[in-house]
Amino acid sequence: SERHARAARRALRLLAPRVAGQLLDALCDPEQSERVRRRLPDLLAAVRTRPVAAGLFAALSSSSPRVRARCTRALQELVDHDPCLAPGHAEVFEVARRELDEVPVSLPRVFLLLGLALDPEPMKLALAALRSSDRNLRGTAFEYLENVLPERLRAGLWPHVREYAADAAPIAEGPRS
Repeated sequence: SERHARAARRALRLLAPRVAGQLLDALCDPEQSERVRRRLPDLLAAVRTRPVAAGLFAALSSSSPRVRARCTRALQELVDHDPCLAPGHAEVFEVARRELDEVPVSLPRVFLLLGLALDPEPMKLALAALRSSDRNLRGTAFEYLENVLPERLRAGLWPHVREYAADAAPIAEGPRS
């Protein structure tokens, strides 16, 4: 029942610092049910240590988009509290590039990932601006992304960004490649 699930989550949250290794093992175990693996990042987000941050980052290679999304949010929460726990920029950009190979691509998840390497607030604003009907705002978002993203990632991102922005309003020019 939902009542039991809430009680179990509360108990696990209290125990999480002492059993973080076992929780990470379960999170990274592809034999573990996806339902369980989806719930673990929220518990681990309260354990602000380098090993937990590394484990959450490792879980970003999960085959489950939902597990990856939860791990990204949990990792962002850790980094928000302690920027020293942030993974390296190059590693984040590589994970974001891999996300662009997914079908379908989740641009909100890609932008959340990019917020681990770059300032997360401008990434949120850029994503929102891409959906805006205001051409100037969209242009500012494109310019920002062009200036902060490495060329290889930008090249893979542009087709998805153009499509995402086009769903909001037609784009006359789009970003330069």
